[in-house]
Formats: sequence, C-alpha cells, structure tokens
Amino acid sequence: MTKHRYDSLQSKYELQVIYMMFNFGIEHEVAFLNNQGKFADFSQTKFADFHQIVEKLPIYADDYAQLRVGDAGIKQKRWYIEGFERFADSEQMIECLPKGIEIRTTIHSDIQSTITELSESFHLLDSAASTCGFSPVLVSFNPSQSVFEPDPPLNDFELRRREYQFIHGAIPANDKHACSGMLPANQLNVDGALSLA
Repeated sequence: MTKHRYDSLQSKYELQVIYMMFNFGIEHEVAFLNNQGKFADFSQTKFADFHQIVEKLPIYADDYAQLRVGDAGIKQKRWYIEGFERFADSEQMIECLPKGIEIRTTIHSDIQSTITELSESFHLLDSAASTCGFSPVLVSFNPSQSVFEPDPPLNDFELRRREYQFIHGAIPANDKHACSGMLPANQLNVDGALSLA
C-alpha cells in the first residue's frame, strides 16, 4: 500500500471518529427590513411585530427533547425572538426589545443534515415574514444604531445581573431567565449604554 493511500484511509478514519464524537447544531440570528425598507430593530419594531411571524411557524413536538424552552416562554419553537430582555426589579421579565428572530436547529450527527435543516427553517421564516411585511436581511451589525441606551435605565436587579455575568462569565445556573438577548456586562458603557458594534 502506498503512503498516499494509507494517509487517505487514515484521514477518512479520523473523520469518522470525529463524527462519532460530536453532534452538531446551529443558531442563526436573522435581521429584517420592514415594508418601508427600514431596518427592523428595537427603534422601529415591537415584540408583537416579530411574534406574529413566529406564530405562523410550525411546532415540532419531537424538538423538545433537544431544545431548551426557557422559563420566559419565548423559545417555544425552532424560531424565537432575539432581543434585549427587561426585568422588573426581580426575576420577572416585563419586556423584550427585539433585535431579530433566532433560528436554532435540532442536534444532528453530521454537519450537512444540520445545514439542510437550517436552510429549510430559514425558508419557512422568510415565507412567514413576507406575509407580515418583513424581509430577511444579512448583516453583521446594526447599520443605523451604534449604541443602545435602555429606556428606562437599567434597574438595580438588571445591573447586578450583568455584573454577575461579567465577573463569572455567565448568567448564574439557577437564574430562570437566562435566555435570549442578554449581552455581557463588558458591553455596558460607563453610563449604562450598550455598544451594539
């Protein structure tokens, strides 16, 4: 057997071992333009605007063994509203300022199946969004906002929560509301504004 043939077989074996060791899932945040062609962010869009889109999308009962629903109740499907969550001065979430809609795949044993599911989910989202006057747009940052200033300013609970996240690198494990849109405390400017860049 030639060395090249041996190396080729070894590489195929290594790939099989990798696939046996890992499972794959993808989360992809989708931003939108509204029917006036404006970037649909927290300044132009309400939670209810995106919620009507998510409501049109299917529920797959078998997903729940793999996907976290979350106590805030906004992760009921493969799609959920990604945003900046606001809390009362306690663990009670009172508002979510939307950034877009997150697509998450179920867990797969190979990358191609994961990408196929993501593509199918994106097409379903695109179709549902178009009936509500929104169209997906690919961006890596908000083109019209460089700073997000919470209004009203962050309360004591929200500041403590972000400080904990900054110090410990994560929301506490016993925090029932650790879900979409929580930005790390190190993205907070001194005056409480959040950098979106």
